[in-house]
Amino acid sequence: MANIVKKEYSKKTAEVNDSVGNMRSEFDKRTGDVHDAANSLRQEAVRRYDEAHEQVDQSIDDSRKAVKDHPFTAVGIALSVGIIAGVLMRRRSKA
Repeated sequence: MANIVKKEYSKKTAEVNDSVGNMRSEFDKRTGDVHDAANSLRQEAVRRYDEAHEQVDQSIDDSRKAVKDHPFTAVGIALSVGIIAGVLMRRRSKA
């Protein structure tokens, strides 16, 4: 009777160990998948940040060139924007 119990115990222990091993393998695989996805997202975020940074730099350069090429137009636009902003602020403060 004791041998039967020991054999059954050993069998069940082996089954549990196999199940735990399978779960550990699956967990490791999924952890690797999540890690790969996180790296991919990080790389995409860095790429998009760099792209946006380049676009902003290009826009700043274009704006500076436009002001250098047409200084009086730039002053006129700035003056117009200032007047419009002042009028809108005055209306808002009276309301």
